[in-house]
This record gives sequence, structure tokens and C-alpha cells, in this order.
Amino acid sequence: MFSFTAVLLFLRGALSAIDQTALDNECGPYYTACTGTCATYKNNANSACSGESTNNDYGNCFFNHDATYLANAPFKKLGLCLVENTKNINTFTCFNNDTRVVSCASQIQANMEFKLAPTGTTVIENTRHDTELTVEWADLNIIVKPIDWGNCDIINGSSTCEEAIADLIPHMNLHACKLTDDQKTCSSLFLADTDIDAEVDTTTNALANPGKHYPYILFPSPGTWRLLGHIQIYEDNLSSGHKVKWDVATAVDITVTDKPPTFAPTIPVASEGERKTGGNNVALIICLILVAICAGGCGYCYWFGGFGEDSYDDEDYEIDEEYDGAEDRFVPVGIDDGKDGVELTGKTAAPLEEAPQMDQLATGGLYAKLMANKKAPTPSPGNSPKGAAMPPAPPAPGNVV
Repeated sequence: MFSFTAVLLFLRGALSAIDQTALDNECGPYYTACTGTCATYKNNANSACSGESTNNDYGNCFFNHDATYLANAPFKKLGLCLVENTKNINTFTCFNNDTRVVSCASQIQANMEFKLAPTGTTVIENTRHDTELTVEWADLNIIVKPIDWGNCDIINGSSTCEEAIADLIPHMNLHACKLTDDQKTCSSLFLADTDIDAEVDTTTNALANPGKHYPYILFPSPGTWRLLGHIQIYEDNLSSGHKVKWDVATAVDITVTDKPPTFAPTIPVASEGERKTGGNNVALIICLILVAICAGGCGYCYWFGGFGEDSYDDEDYEIDEEYDGAEDRFVPVGIDDGKDGVELTGKTAAPLEEAPQMDQLATGGLYAKLMANKKAPTPSPGNSPKGAAMPPAPPAPGNVV
């Protein structure tokens, strides 16, 4: 006789649309790491959730199966992977009180928008990447974060926690996880365990109020990064009488590329992209060699080519043996030969017997040779005849009264 319960389990398994192969591909490292106690928890959660109709429903059921299981880090990581990687990462994921994944409230879906890649999904490493987070919640009854939130008790329908005076958004920032063979996902609840991966980068937490906000982040290395926009808000749920913590996040995958190299002393044109030859460096070396050759040639000419300090010795001049200084009537001043003479005065060493001619101070020697081919000057048309009388001056004007 067949057990009715066994029949139901058989039919549930037969009708299940769970794609285990896809789950293994998405979360393989976390399945591998789930051993010992985690494996026991996994089997229990799998038995309870294997009848879900989609992989995402299965992942949500798996994470929510037993809140006490989440204290086991490998189980929590596997559960979060099954939640995040079985849905469109661009849609919101909402958690309540760190222990349950829930459908996001309609006020969140309709009023919040996280633009995580407004300028594109390809980014250069270590360059600023800006985002725009619109955080609004319409009539959702959001309150400031209660003091000692983790130890709040509800007695007779009222909370024992006081409410602090603070911004309505006590946590808002960006989280980025580098996707690798060992890290396949990223979640806002991963931040409770930073040992998941050494390359988890978070921006500074910002306290804020409703409106548009513009946080930014820098990706430290090339690769594929999953960028999350994340906020925390607290709701006073009047219908249930409980206060609820909301973690709201959405994600986008960013491709981070190497920073382009800058070549010195010149930068290649855009069409070259990456320079693959010696190019400009070779030209610079050739120029330096030519400068060195020119400098060496100038030095040789200066020291060995007759242009140095001794290049103007008296022995280099040709002396005209037939030159007669007296014929040129030069007046010695007695400085170099020790004879008396007068320099820069109105006196001369000897009186001249004949006045010098006006157009020629010397009639022989070197000057005579220079003036041998001198042409007679051509008078200008406007010159007056030699000895012509000047016209009389006009009469002086008389006194004017």
C-alpha cells in the first residue's frame, strides 16, 4: 500500500521546475564549501523547497527556511547566492531584519531608482565612477533608526526601544565585489562577513534623507565587478505593530579595464592606440647623437682649427715692407716708443709746415692706394653755384598794434 505522503512528495518532485545544473553553475563554489553542519542544513532546506516552481522561488525559500541556519557562514553565503543569482540583478532585492528575503514594498518599487551606470558599464581602473540614487518611499511609515535595534523587544504591542534623532536613511553607500572563480555573486548582506573576498570595496557610509544622491566609487583593479547601490531604512509598521529594518539593493555588472599607459616624452595619437615600436624614442636618440656630433665638431675647430685663444698672434699678420708711415703724415704720440708726445690735447709733437687738403689727409702710402680708384663726387641738382650770393633776408615785420 502506497503512502499518501510519499505520493505527494513524488508528484511534487516530478512537477518541480528547479534547474539544478543552472544552480550549480551560478553558485558552484558555495556548494563546494558547504560541508559538515552546512551540508545538513542544506539538505533540510532543499527538502523543504525542492517543489518550488522557479529557481528564484527556490532560492528565496532556501534562505528563509530557518533563520538560525544563517549563523553558519557557508550556509548563508550559499543562500544569498541562490537569492541574488536566480533573479535579474538590476531589480531590487529586499531583506527584512537581516533574516528574510521579501518582496519589496510597492512604495519602494514605484519611487526608488538606482542609476548605477549612467555613463556606461565600462570603466577605467582607479577613475571616478559616479552614480545617482533616487530614494523615496511615498507613504511608507519610515522612522529614524531605533537605539539598540538588535535588542528591541515588543511588549503588549509596543517597542521597548527609544528612537534616536538622526537622518531617515542611516545607511546609504555603494558596494563592489570583484567576480572571480571563487566569488560568483554580491549581496548587501555579504558586508556582515568581509572575509568573503579580500577585494570587496565599499564607499563611505552616508547619512541622508529622501531625495537624489550622488555617491561615487573607484575600482582598484581590472576585471568584472558587481556594483551594488544599498540603503537601509526602518519602518514602523502600524498594521503589525512591529518595527522593520529594510535592506534595499540593486546591482549592475561593470567591466573595469586597465588604465592606458602614458608614454614620455610624447603621447601617441589616438589612431595609434598602443605604440608597438621604438618610434619617438628612436627619433629622440638620433637627435641627441647629432647634437653630440655638432658639439664635438665645434670643440675640435676651436682647439685645433686655429680659432682658439692663440689664433690671433702677431705672427699671423702680413706686414707691408714698403709702407712708409711718414708719407701718410701720421703723428706719433710717444706712448709705445717712449717719445714725448701729447694725446687728447690741442698740442702736437711738431708743427705742420703745410695745411692738409680738405678732401685728403694723406697723399701717399696705404691711403693713396685705397683712394686710387676714387671717383669724383657728382653734385646734386639742387646745389648752388660756387661763390653765388645768397638771396637777401626778408625785411623784419613792423610793430603791430
